[in-house]
Amino acid sequence: LGGYVDAAFVAVVEGDDTEKHMTYLFSGEQYIRYTVEQDGNTPYRGDCYRYVDEGYPKIIGESLAEDLGLDSLPEQYRDGIDAAFYLATDAQELGLVLFNERNYHHVTDLQTDSAAGTEGDVNEVWGHLDNTFTSESGTQTIDGAYVDADDKLLVFKGQQFVCYSDTEELFALNPNDEPRY
Repeated sequence: LGGYVDAAFVAVVEGDDTEKHMTYLFSGEQYIRYTVEQDGNTPYRGDCYRYVDEGYPKIIGESLAEDLGLDSLPEQYRDGIDAAFYLATDAQELGLVLFNERNYHHVTDLQTDSAAGTEGDVNEVWGHLDNTFTSESGTQTIDGAYVDADDKLLVFKGQQFVCYSDTEELFALNPNDEPRY
């Protein structure tokens, strides 16, 4: 891989007497996988990430759909995955969600032979964050601000705050030290 990880997830697939923990790491258009099989009597081993599974790294566009048991992988995910997570609980299974730019691909069950996925726009499903600094009320005021001992500027509005760690660069935007009211 290219030395950095764009996204990662761990999928757990349960067998008759064992659990397979498959860790996927994505970098650019490639990915690697580590697989650990455990039964109820085997304790977790710290060295299970020492060796990548045989045959890896692989190209996302050529192999990921088959590895995950998907019918296919949408085109926009073939050159890279920005983020991913896998969440399964006994009560309800969310499954695997892959993200690329503003899109998501959701697969509910990796344990079937031919899992299908749904896709869509991140903003339509995952919601919007409540940001008091860009509220629709039209107010451009803040409630308070200060510079701490580490020269970080903290700005408060409502129950939220932002922290600017490079205040020197921020204050350079106003070279004449003119007040802005």
